[in-house]
Amino acid sequence: MSDLNPRAALVASATAVALHRGGLSLCGSQIAALAVALERLPRLAVGDRLAVLMGPVGDVISARLDADEFAFDRARDALQRAMCTYWTERMVA
Repeated sequence: MSDLNPRAALVASATAVALHRGGLSLCGSQIAALAVALERLPRLAVGDRLAVLMGPVGDVISARLDADEFAFDRARDALQRAMCTYWTERMVA
């Protein structure tokens, strides 16, 4: 995803993780891409639409670092809901 700008890379990698149906061990490369995208993302302005993703993204990455399958499942569920909110806001804006 190096050809994407940081915002697009974060949205694309977060979407990939949210849509992935495998467990934590099968989702490693998607989570790694998500972590890289998060590192490249500049600080968000107040009210930025991406803010809704930051908590769940961090939780997914933390669950991966802790190798905690249960926490990963909860974090991915939260990321799925956050992605729904993000895309809904994009549609109505």
